[in-house]
Amino acid sequence: HNCLDGNYERLLAGHNRVLQLENAVESIEKPSMHKIMMGCSFDPVREIVAKDGIGDSGIKVMITKVDSQLMAYLVYDGNNMKQHFREEIFEKVKEAYPEIDMMEAMTTDTHIVNTISGGGVTVGSRHSDILIEKTLKLVGEALDDLEEVSVASDTIHVNLKTLGPNHTTELVTTIASVVSVSKLLAPVLFI
Repeated sequence: HNCLDGNYERLLAGHNRVLQLENAVESIEKPSMHKIMMGCSFDPVREIVAKDGIGDSGIKVMITKVDSQLMAYLVYDGNNMKQHFREEIFEKVKEAYPEIDMMEAMTTDTHIVNTISGGGVTVGSRHSDILIEKTLKLVGEALDDLEEVSVASDTIHVNLKTLGPNHTTELVTTIASVVSVSKLLAPVLFI
């Protein structure tokens, strides 16, 4: 999240391109089914306070195993991640657990850390050694926690009209106009 170099077009739920991608995925021939196993672990990481970039939800790890393939999901309660810290985490996890085939690191995008720290403190910019140490421990715990699970999902498309991110400027301009007119009319209405 926000670790990109340069500007990229935003791809949001409800965009035509998202619907096209979903339709393309649905048209893929489905492979044979395998049982799914999942293991989870959590550490609130009390050693790192919010002003240093980690919120109360700390680090959560989920590992899934389908057939013989292991996938690790690493979630950090922070707002953004220091550039290249993701790759550093992956390298360390791969060294310690070569059996993991794929992994992804995510942040919760909590802004509590920015409120307390004054902004700009990303996951890994402070106490990266503690975060890596905790991550490695949690991956091991999640692997030990693997058990068979069942999964269900459904998708429903609803057509809603909302303001959305592209209408922010329009909304701010409208509010500014209302406030300006109110300043002029308020004394007249009061009198």
